[in-house]
Amino acid sequence: MAFDIYGNRLRPGYCEVHPDVKSPYPCYYCLLDAEYEREREPEQEWEPTDEEICAGTGHEYFGDDEEGGRCYCGKKRYPAGG
Repeated sequence: MAFDIYGNRLRPGYCEVHPDVKSPYPCYYCLLDAEYEREREPEQEWEPTDEEICAGTGHEYFGDDEEGGRCYCGKKRYPAGG
């Protein structure tokens, strides 16, 4: 005995996801759902800022620039050479 996704008995020739649609799986609505998922804009990935990356390391010495030593994001200054 076959069942639909809701646990009810599946009627022959009906979709198991949309049990009121007389069409085997995947029915028209299944295909529309799949197309909608493909067209949806992908979720934006979170990218940490330079300052967030640097704060995670405690703003440790990264290197020198024209003003002397600095952390990666430049928020914390150090003497030249660290």
